[in-house]
Order: sequence, then structure tokens, then C-alpha cells
Amino acid sequence: MNIKQITDEAEKLITEDMQKAIDAKDQWQAEMFFNWAVGTLNFWRRLASFIVRQESDLSKWNEVNKYRDDALEKFEELVSMDRVPFLK
Repeated sequence: MNIKQITDEAEKLITEDMQKAIDAKDQWQAEMFFNWAVGTLNFWRRLASFIVRQESDLSKWNEVNKYRDDALEKFEELVSMDRVPFLK
């Protein structure tokens, strides 16, 4: 797998879990789905860092590193307690 593949999959999972957290009828459901999104984000961070460290070509390393940093910024906005009514 490459950085783009894992990022696409993580974005899909995080988006689904955050939407479920937003739509939750009970606080425990909101917390559960939010925590799943956080777990996916943390796993993606570890895997993305591993992929970046494995890149030996400096020109590709810069590209992969920028892609990871841009995705991380987007994910951190997506996984926000402020978006979940029960967690405000």
C-alpha cells in the first residue's frame, strides 16, 4: 500500500464514523463513534509515518511527506469534538 491508498481508506472510515457520531441519539453512541474516528486517525498517523520513513528517494520523500502533512491537517479538522452535538 502507498500513502494515497491508506489516506483514501482512512478518510472514508473517519468520515463515516464522524457522521455517525454527529447523528447519534445518545451520548454513549456519539462517544463511541468519535473514539472510532480518533482510533482510525491515530492508526493512519502511525502507518503514514512508517511509509514516509521508508521512502529513500529524496524527491519522492518530499512529495510523500507533504501529502501526509496536508492529509493530517484535513483529518484533524474532520475529527473534532466541536462537530459532535453531544460532545460540546
